[in-house]
Amino acid sequence: MVNLQEMKKAVDTLSPAERDELREYLEQQTLRHEIEVLLTKEPAQPLQAGTLNMDQLLKATEGMWDGLDEAEIETIVAAMTEKNIKPESANG
Repeated sequence: MVNLQEMKKAVDTLSPAERDELREYLEQQTLRHEIEVLLTKEPAQPLQAGTLNMDQLLKATEGMWDGLDEAEIETIVAAMTEKNIKPESANG
């Protein structure tokens, strides 16, 4: 196994294009880790039907799928859609 110092030395030998590719890879790994943490450790928030702000949702999820493969996207979508929320009646 390569230690951190060896990795840093290897990075120093990369071309600018290879560094960009490595940077993109690390950003994707960071996002994947953050998603995994959110899906496994955050308690479910109580949801209320009819309270979705689409502008905020679209802004928050912009670029969310970039760099994810089909299986990862399917896992996320399944987690987001596993429970239906029925609208509350007008009477409460």
